[in-house]
Amino acid sequence: MRASPFLAALPALCLALPPGAGAQSNQPPVPNQAPAAEAPPNRPTAANPTPMTPTPRAPDMRTYVGMLQKAAEDLRREIPRAESSARTTQGGAVSPALIGLMQAMQEARSAAERAPESFTGNDVFKDGVREMRARYTDITSRQEDQPRALEAARATLGALERIQQAASAS
Repeated sequence: MRASPFLAALPALCLALPPGAGAQSNQPPVPNQAPAAEAPPNRPTAANPTPMTPTPRAPDMRTYVGMLQKAAEDLRREIPRAESSARTTQGGAVSPALIGLMQAMQEARSAAERAPESFTGNDVFKDGVREMRARYTDITSRQEDQPRALEAARATLGALERIQQAASAS
């Protein structure tokens, strides 16, 4: 029994690439031809569903101080949890409490960075955010142990509180 021509071509059809998925050419664009439309850098695409978008600033100092207070409370709550948790988990992995502490540090820094434009020139703000970034980068770029992470979290909390005091005074 002979296979129909359609069945013979079926494997080739299954391997065919969808339109536009072929190899890209290194040839220069044809004159008077519009370049392919690219998605703006902040628009979600299939390749980057969550693009970097600017973090919105707090609309006023009162809102900003409230954001700092909440971030400080969250960080204060995570420090004792990390202190009382086991140092590491199986295979030297970081404990969930230490991960929670690092997330609280990151959220505190993010809240601090959302200052209203009028406050971003303040020296206390600049120094505090710089310290928070350095502390977070230091513990996440290396496999840090619990005591150093706790020290970094306390320093982050101190910087956050200084920024909060300066923001409340202005």
